[in-house]
Amino acid sequence: MRLVLTLALALPFVMASGAAAADAVTAAATLDRTTITVGDGAFLTVIADAEAGYQVSDPTIAHTVGDLEVLEVLPSGRSTRPGGVTRWTFRYRVTGWVVGDISVPPISIPYAGPNGENGVATTTPLVLHIASVIKDGEDTTDVKPLKPQLDLPEALAAKLGRIALGVLAAAAFTALAGVIFWVLLRRRDRIPAAERLTPVQRALRELDALAEQRLPEKGKTAEHYALLTASLRQYAVQRFGIDPGRTSRELRAAMERAGVDRAQASAIYEILREGDEVRFRHAIPYPAHAQNAVRQALEVVRRAATAEEYEIAALRPQ
Repeated sequence: MRLVLTLALALPFVMASGAAAADAVTAAATLDRTTITVGDGAFLTVIADAEAGYQVSDPTIAHTVGDLEVLEVLPSGRSTRPGGVTRWTFRYRVTGWVVGDISVPPISIPYAGPNGENGVATTTPLVLHIASVIKDGEDTTDVKPLKPQLDLPEALAAKLGRIALGVLAAAAFTALAGVIFWVLLRRRDRIPAAERLTPVQRALRELDALAEQRLPEKGKTAEHYALLTASLRQYAVQRFGIDPGRTSRELRAAMERAGVDRAQASAIYEILREGDEVRFRHAIPYPAHAQNAVRQALEVVRRAATAEEYEIAALRPQ
């Protein structure tokens, strides 16, 4: 009887202790509006409140959140709340391309406790309504398809002159390309065999060297991401023979058109996009997060190493 009474008295304290641990980190997500039109932007805000001693990591968000596309990752923030609570704020600009109610699934936020325990705080689901740009009752019968551009008449002599100029320019370009190719071949003959690296070998060497420098720990996060993204861009261009484009999105589109594995293209794009945040929006990720980006890049390139070895073996004479 005494044992039962002791357990009954201790049970509320055990439950209270468990609840306190469970509520040490709480997460919530909000949208700045409930309805947008197709392609319009909405701001998704993810908040994590953590008690003293708890460290929060970035939410596990890729370039999509459910059926929503992440157009832009805004700089994150951190502030102190009453009671010693630290609030982490993460903001994203999102959009949808399908008319109807779009569900925003629960978003997971990893955290680490003061005693070394790890956990995940999860937000509640949200719903964003995507409306058509065509209003109800609007007459669309007058919307006509685009017509091809008209060919304006011009003088025959001007046309012939332009054709001749184009032929001369093409011939000059071909001759210049031949000279450059000959010079490169001569230079290649003088390069030691050890320096004739494949795109995968060159990327692995550069990324390994970057990881060893540990620039984020020295306060050189911007230089770290500049070297990381430059190495990945060069790898993608040389490995797949694609146009680098001016933006990270254009490079991803070029990889997809070239038939690059979608998982590999997506992983490269995510790292390049993170570098854009550091370069253009002056975001400063934690040093551990920046170093993890290098490890992810190494993993992507190493998975391609086996495929490259098979390609090289196939080209060797039997």
